[in-house]
Amino acid sequence: MGTRRLALAVLLCLACSPLAASAAPPPVQAGFPPEAVRATPPASPASLVGALSSGKKLLLKSGVFDPLLEKAPEFAACESLPQIAGAKAAYIAQFTADLGAKERAALAKFGVEFLDYVPDSAYVVRATDSGLARLKARADLRWLDSLRGAYKVDPVLLAPGWTGPLYLDFRLFPDENPFALFQRIEALLPDASCILLAGKAAEGERLRISIPAEKLHPFVELASGDGAVWSVEPWFVPHLLNDNSIWVIQSYDTADRQNYALSATIWNHGITGTGQIVCVNDSGIDDDNCQFRYSADASAVADAQYPALPDPGVLDLTKKVVSYAVLPGSQPYDGFAFFDHGTHTSGTATTTPRPPRRPRAATTSATGWRPTPRSSFRIRETRAAASWRA
Repeated sequence: MGTRRLALAVLLCLACSPLAASAAPPPVQAGFPPEAVRATPPASPASLVGALSSGKKLLLKSGVFDPLLEKAPEFAACESLPQIAGAKAAYIAQFTADLGAKERAALAKFGVEFLDYVPDSAYVVRATDSGLARLKARADLRWLDSLRGAYKVDPVLLAPGWTGPLYLDFRLFPDENPFALFQRIEALLPDASCILLAGKAAEGERLRISIPAEKLHPFVELASGDGAVWSVEPWFVPHLLNDNSIWVIQSYDTADRQNYALSATIWNHGITGTGQIVCVNDSGIDDDNCQFRYSADASAVADAQYPALPDPGVLDLTKKVVSYAVLPGSQPYDGFAFFDHGTHTSGTATTTPRPPRRPRAATTSATGWRPTPRSSFRIRETRAAASWRA
């Protein structure tokens, strides 16, 4: 495998297994086929409560069924591929009741690794041969099955109609080798390109690859059966939906949406934040952003202050950011693409439509929660890190 095809960026990711049932279909995005939405109908809270009250169900994104009393969905009938030699094998194990911490710890001593919980009273586990024997010997074991490839795949990927380059996130089991996995992926599909490796090995790394959409099937069905793979789901290039936040939060008027004369019910009651100061405690703001200054003049940028707590510092009401207080151990301003949460939250609270005021500032039509042009707010830098741009 050539290093040119593998771009590594070690990031801490919070990842969710696709095994848990979803309460709503995913949003439609570029390349996302309408068939995928229809393939994953939303499960209402009432239907989930009803399912749990009528026996021991497995609540999966791909289906809700009782593995003993009901016919398993078609996906559960697929063959389980051979496990990697010498590795623990993965299973879904359902018990008559949830296992306590002591019970799980006792099984762990014999080679059973508990990785995830699946309602109702089921677990994703990896087990050695002796651990599997211990599981099968328990009187409270209700049902056991190999963690087949189709259990691991987000069901939206099983729909036809995907277009364009397709990004897939492969979640690995803890301590599995992502380089070895990608070699096996390349053997299945030479057109696959590795884009990103993220996360910690002890928690299960995430390998992101790009493939031609027309080759999704049968590739995803085959690759998901690899013994190192915990889950497979699509990944989309992020895109801004800021203008939708206003109607969603103020009225959830799905008919009028960005017709704010009807959908912005809070603004239409005269509540616009005029004369008020918003305090934001976050990672700082990008001082170059046109939304946080009244002009392109350097003097329009809020100067960082380092007041000793609980001193609030000096407020300058001539600037849009009236005070920029930096907490001990932190550095001012937020100018990095990976660490712009403070810029995001502050913009949500206070942005105003305005043209660019200097070459590096971008034109924006987005409007925040405080649409009046002279709204002011305060930033308190809270992130204790040495990586912020001074």
